[in-house]
Amino acid sequence: MEMRRLPEECFMDVMLREKRLTPRHIQRLADRLTEFYRSAPSPRLDEDQHFRALEHQQDLNRQVLEHPDYGFDRSAARHALDRLDTHLAAFRPAIIERIVGRRFVEGHGDLRPEHVCFTEPLVIFDCLEFDPTLRMLDPFDEIAFLGMECSFLGASNIAATMFRQLTARLEGPASPQLFAFYGAFRAAMRARMALSHLLDGSAKDAGPWIDKTDRYIRLALERLEQTGTAQSGPITQGLSP
Repeated sequence: MEMRRLPEECFMDVMLREKRLTPRHIQRLADRLTEFYRSAPSPRLDEDQHFRALEHQQDLNRQVLEHPDYGFDRSAARHALDRLDTHLAAFRPAIIERIVGRRFVEGHGDLRPEHVCFTEPLVIFDCLEFDPTLRMLDPFDEIAFLGMECSFLGASNIAATMFRQLTARLEGPASPQLFAFYGAFRAAMRARMALSHLLDGSAKDAGPWIDKTDRYIRLALERLEQTGTAQSGPITQGLSP
């Protein structure tokens, strides 16, 4: 079978940077994801094991983002990490309820703008394959990740738009607070991954990776401001374009 190269100009990240993405593109993406999540397998998960995996990711976040070297904003990182600890505990019942209610699916696992191509038909590619457990997730976690990455590229309204679209289409949607928490948690993980390029010596120029680390930390803090608490009523501030 002959492989076909996808056109670079149709990649979502390229279109975002060039400000060519329209509401129609987001509608197409919402349609495709709705179809995917409705038909995706809903695995039986061990809720305690899943939560331990989240806590492990947070431990890794701390190990990296509390590193004493490099010029990133460690005070902001520490503040974000402390708040994530508090919110992870507060949202535990809501997350477990979604697992028990079979709201989790076998998803993509790494849904970022660079993995979406607006060809005809729309193509979503490069899912996580090395560890299938990382694909067992809440669809609204995956959408929050995509929306957070779009915010990183300057399109802060896409997260809210996708949340509304998928809330109207999928059974048992996540609350706005949990959606915001998912985005914050993903932002902290991306901050960790950015800084890891300096710790493992793979980056020749530290500047861009420090900048990315700080920007992801700011996004985590912004999302945390939208969470309220797991016990509070719906919070929509920050979830409108």
